[in-house]
Amino acid sequence: LAAYEEMLTIVQTHETALFEHAETLSWAGRFPESLEEFRAFSGLYPARQQETELRIAQVQAWSDEYDAAERTLAPWIAQGDRRALLDSALYLAWGSHLKESIQRLSGWLAEHRDDQEALALRARVASWAGDLRAARADWEALLIENPEDLESKLGLIRLCLWDGDPVAAQRRFDALGQQALSRPEVATLAAQLEIASGRPSKARQRLRSLVQPGN
Repeated sequence: LAAYEEMLTIVQTHETALFEHAETLSWAGRFPESLEEFRAFSGLYPARQQETELRIAQVQAWSDEYDAAERTLAPWIAQGDRRALLDSALYLAWGSHLKESIQRLSGWLAEHRDDQEALALRARVASWAGDLRAARADWEALLIENPEDLESKLGLIRLCLWDGDPVAAQRRFDALGQQALSRPEVATLAAQLEIASGRPSKARQRLRSLVQPGN
């Protein structure tokens, strides 16, 4: 923040510094200040209105202002903007409107069947809604298109755990490539597997390894 502020004392309307200062404020949890700066930026640089309003909606969602985020994105969704629609579906899910989120994604996917990001998001939301069958179908469809997709593999492992089948989850986990095992989300999932398999001490060991220096 200090670096951007120093730059802005020299050039008060520096485009990059203004945008990234607002962005950094949001990462620091200073949401009202971030929103104020993004709105001011939009007035100064109307050519970047769409990008700025996507960020405004994101900050509103981070602030648990889901209705406000929906209102911000609505004009862009009406224009068929893909990014606005996918973001809105995610924020609907965060706001516990899981059915509406799935409906919005399904409507999009009916016309854009090859949108892998939208399909992955629908799989996640379906799993959050407890519709394990629908989530499994989406993750498996993604794996047909890309057999090496790690997110889909992890999604199916989680579904096995949530379905009370740690044996199937372990079998899928064991099939992951060695390279995947170094990733934090995979190590966390491994700890969950240990707990589900009745090995809490091994789970603790795995979780400790995540907080060791250098990890």
